[in-house]
Amino acid sequence: MTSRAEEQKRQEHAAFLDELIARFAETHDPSLRVQVAEALNARACATDLGSRLKILDELLEHFSGAPEAAIRLQVAKALSCKAGTLSRMFRMEEQQSVLAEFVRRFADAPEAEIRLHVASALLWRARDPVVMARSEQVVAVLDELLRRFSQDREPEIRAVVAQATLDRAKALGRMGRQDEQLPAYNDLISRFAGSQELRVRIVVADAYIEKARLLRAFGKIQDQVEACREFLNDFSGDTREELQEFVCDALLAMGHGFATIEKPAEAIAALDELIQVQSKLRWRMPPRRLAEILLCKAKMMEFAGRKEEAGAVYQELLAMGAKVPGSILWLIPFSREARESISRLGCVVAALSDRRLQL
Repeated sequence: MTSRAEEQKRQEHAAFLDELIARFAETHDPSLRVQVAEALNARACATDLGSRLKILDELLEHFSGAPEAAIRLQVAKALSCKAGTLSRMFRMEEQQSVLAEFVRRFADAPEAEIRLHVASALLWRARDPVVMARSEQVVAVLDELLRRFSQDREPEIRAVVAQATLDRAKALGRMGRQDEQLPAYNDLISRFAGSQELRVRIVVADAYIEKARLLRAFGKIQDQVEACREFLNDFSGDTREELQEFVCDALLAMGHGFATIEKPAEAIAALDELIQVQSKLRWRMPPRRLAEILLCKAKMMEFAGRKEEAGAVYQELLAMGAKVPGSILWLIPFSREARESISRLGCVVAALSDRRLQL
C-alpha cells in the first residue's frame, strides 16, 4: 500500500470516528456509550499532542464517573495516555498530578487489565528521562509500584513487577547503595526464577548477569563464578535467542572469573563454549568482543603451558586486524606482558609489518 493510500485510509478512519462521536456523544445507550469512549481514545491516539489532550479531556469529562467496566477501562486508558502525553510535552508537574489521580482511582481496580495499565504507567514514570536524572525519585516511584502490585498474581502484572524490581536494583547501584543492590538481585531471582514467560525470564537473566558483575566489583570472584554457573544450569538449555545472548554474557563472565583465579582449563572451556553458542545465533559478535575473548583464551593457554596453541590464537587475533580496518589498535592491549608473549611465541606476523601497529 502506498503512503498516499495509507494517508487516505487514516483520514477516512478519523472522519468515521468524528462522526460517531458527534452523533452519539450524548447517548444513554450502554453499548453506544462504550463505542463513543473507545472512539475518543482511538481519535486521541491518531492526532498531534495538543489536540490529543483536548480529546482526552473530553472523554474524561463525559465518562469519568461511569460505573460500567468497559467504560472504566477506557477512562483508565485515557488517564494513562494523558500522563504520557504531558510527559512528552515536558509538562512534568501536570503529568505527576494526572498520574497520581490515575493511581489513586484505579490501582485497586478489580479488573486486571486496568491494574496492568496502572502498574505500567508507574514503570514508565520511573523510566522518564527527567525522573531518571534523579535515582532517588526512580526508587520512590518503583517502591510505590512494588508496594501496590508485588502480590498481584496476574501474569502480565507479575512481569511488570519483575522489571520494576530489576530497575530498582540498578537505580540503587547508581546511588552508590551497592550493599542493598545485591540482596535486591537475589530477591528477584528467588521470586521469579521459576517463571517460563519470556519477558520474566529475560529480567531474571539480566539480574543474574548484573549480580555476577557486582560480585566481581566486590572482588568476590569465586562467588561470581558460582553465580554464572547457577545461571547456566537454569538457562543454557533454553534455546530462545533472547536468552542465549545472556548465556553468552555469563560464559564470558565465567571465563574471566576462572582466568582471575588462575584456573586456565576452566576458563578456556567457558570461552570455547561461548564461541560455540554464539555461532548458532543470528546476531554476530562484535569484533572487539571476539578479540577480548580470544586474548583471554590465548593468555590462559600460555599460562597452562600450551604455547603453540596460544600462538595460533594470537595469530588469529592479528589476522582479524587485517579484516577489520583501523581496529588493530584495540584488538590486543599490547602491554609489556603481551608484547613479550607474542615475541617469545614467535607470533610477530605480516599483520604487524603493515605499519598499522608498532611493537
